[in-house]
Amino acid sequence: MRHIIYALLLTSFISFNIVFSQPLFLEQNSGVTTPLNFVFQTSWGYPVAAWVCGDSGVVLRTTTYGGLWFNVSVPSAISLNTISSSSNDPMIALTAGVKSDTAIVFRTTNGGNNWSVVFRQYQGSINAFNFISPSGIMLGNPVGGRWSIWKITGNGATFDSTGMYLPQNGSEIGYRNSFNTCQTYIFFGTNNSRLYYTSNSGTNWLFSTIPYQTSIYSVHFPYCFSPTMVTGYLGCSTKILFTSNIGTTWDTSSNGPGTDNITGIVACPVPVENYGEAWGSQIMLTRNDNKIYMINFGTTWVGVYTAPAGNYRYISNRITSFSIYAVRDNGGISWGSCGTGGIRRLSEVIPKEFSLSQNYPNPFNPVTKINFDVPRYSFVRISVFDVQGKEIERLAEQNLTPGEYEVKWDASKYSSGIYFYSLLAGDYAQTKKMILVK
Repeated sequence: MRHIIYALLLTSFISFNIVFSQPLFLEQNSGVTTPLNFVFQTSWGYPVAAWVCGDSGVVLRTTTYGGLWFNVSVPSAISLNTISSSSNDPMIALTAGVKSDTAIVFRTTNGGNNWSVVFRQYQGSINAFNFISPSGIMLGNPVGGRWSIWKITGNGATFDSTGMYLPQNGSEIGYRNSFNTCQTYIFFGTNNSRLYYTSNSGTNWLFSTIPYQTSIYSVHFPYCFSPTMVTGYLGCSTKILFTSNIGTTWDTSSNGPGTDNITGIVACPVPVENYGEAWGSQIMLTRNDNKIYMINFGTTWVGVYTAPAGNYRYISNRITSFSIYAVRDNGGISWGSCGTGGIRRLSEVIPKEFSLSQNYPNPFNPVTKINFDVPRYSFVRISVFDVQGKEIERLAEQNLTPGEYEVKWDASKYSSGIYFYSLLAGDYAQTKKMILVK
């Protein structure tokens, strides 16, 4: 009997479509038809703000999760590449673009009602900010053989490149979406197969050479707890690359959906009760088309949302209250919510190995608990099967940090009988039996 069940379970993994919790996306009324290039969300204070910038100097701001967008555009017909808000005052923001061969940075201290020019660089192009008030960092393409990197001081009022020297390698440049920060780490990609990074806020820079890919169009590092556990994703033209060790090794097995450049990538967090967020549970991306994609278990990408018009230019890699924004070349803005989870973290003690405990109580009616151990950062899936080996529920499908966990199964809608539950994590697989008695 045991061998029959295992065979049925294996068949179900192969023959049944993967079932996962899809995020919900809704269209916002931006009030503009101008191409939008970037979106930034604050993760502090109340109300939580989001900022969008685009061509023709367009800047939009919301404090109602996109229910109402205010047009607070800069007083200049400039194509804006990036925007960022202060970490201690969401009314302070910086945005940057290029006009007449000159990079220009605008600043507001009153939510966009007024803007002033606080920085200019001839032949420059500002790609990104990390604005952690009252300081931060600004990154631009190389000028004169040197990457344009400045410390931001005075709540975005002043900029200083002292001690931020990083020489240009050949004719390499960067991209406006290829920048991400994670605690004290800063990352940015180039068109030269290089991912530059610093672990001390820009004092010293290192780089990883990316295999098989020349251009890195988007960067997302959601997990940076130690130098040996820095997990991130790169979006290139044909590949999604993954690393768990800051680029010492790369997993290149995941092909992107199609061949268009990947304009944005994000690891959407799922809440873990009594702990916070389990980062990396749902990986989503945009490329130069009208869809938002999410990876299924393994390496298969599926479209989870199709915009009514326009092509996506960016999906935000900062998640606030489990919300996501994606912007398009026709002024369109999509708002989405991450899926939710019912996992409870029991302990931060790092187990020695993976394990799946017997459910309790067993037999049960109709709710039971399942405990499991995760010894290292891993993608974890817990599924429930009927006696035919058909998957009927997926209780967890997300990346989890090391620890001891508990997940509940409410079988109210199922009839009495024998069921099976499994834990899959990397090369580990375990299946156990449980009995529902009503």
